[in-house]
Amino acid sequence: MGKRVAVVVDGQAVAAWRSRLARYAAGTQNVAAFCHGEAVSTWSFYKWRTRLRGLDARAVPARQAVPKGAPFIDLGTVTGPVAGMAASGGAGTAAPGNLAVRLDLGGGLVLTIVRH
Repeated sequence: MGKRVAVVVDGQAVAAWRSRLARYAAGTQNVAAFCHGEAVSTWSFYKWRTRLRGLDARAVPARQAVPKGAPFIDLGTVTGPVAGMAASGGAGTAAPGNLAVRLDLGGGLVLTIVRH
């Protein structure tokens, strides 16, 4: 059985490679040409891209506290068929007072609120 070796990732190296990979994603060059221009090997490019994807997958997003005095926007009361149709994307006919709101929260989470 082989030894498992823990790899310590330098924060500056991570930042530099994140920046480098962002520049690559924004450009039009292929990997070989980009790496030549950056003076890095393609092996390093692929290794860091894989490593950073792994770090991102393991990262748990920090919960953000709602700041005191966070703004609240009161949209008033939603009534009538026009308001119901606008909230549901305008598809079909909505009866007075019906409301469907769909919020895509990201990460595959969708919140749907329906009022009949």
